[in-house]
Amino acid sequence: MDSSMTWQVVVFLSFPEAILLTALGLWVIGARPRWYQIMLVGGVQSVSSYLIRQLPLVFGLHTVIYGITLALFVYVFIRLKFWIAFVSSILVLTFYIALESIILPEVIKIFNLSLPMILSDPWLRIKVFLPQALIVFILFLICKYYNFTLIPLVKQKTKEKEEVLIKKR
Repeated sequence: MDSSMTWQVVVFLSFPEAILLTALGLWVIGARPRWYQIMLVGGVQSVSSYLIRQLPLVFGLHTVIYGITLALFVYVFIRLKFWIAFVSSILVLTFYIALESIILPEVIKIFNLSLPMILSDPWLRIKVFLPQALIVFILFLICKYYNFTLIPLVKQKTKEKEEVLIKKR
């Protein structure tokens, strides 16, 4: 079973996945970074994911490394404290693993697929990812619409505070 990544998987699965997970993970802890920062983390994380997949690691270790690198890139590019970035990473990856554990077996059953079949075909791998991506995206939109924060670890500046700071200068 080959779990390495082709360029198609990096561009059309890993990059969007990293963007969605970064955005959702940060939103649920109260962080509201700029989109270019999320895109930067997504780009670097997808390249990192590609490199991690090239390593001869035991099953599951790549996921642990993925979580640590995601936290590290959020720390570096979004400038959150590392422990806050790590909590965000753990929360979103736990959710994502649970989601994948529910969706992937159903997709395999419905379309009569096997895991080796999915992993060996880059375009099939991307298609199988789409239901998860859609659910994460919808959940992010719901959280954003209702301004939902699960664990408020990051305090946001309100417009009133920003206005007061500008007036004092």
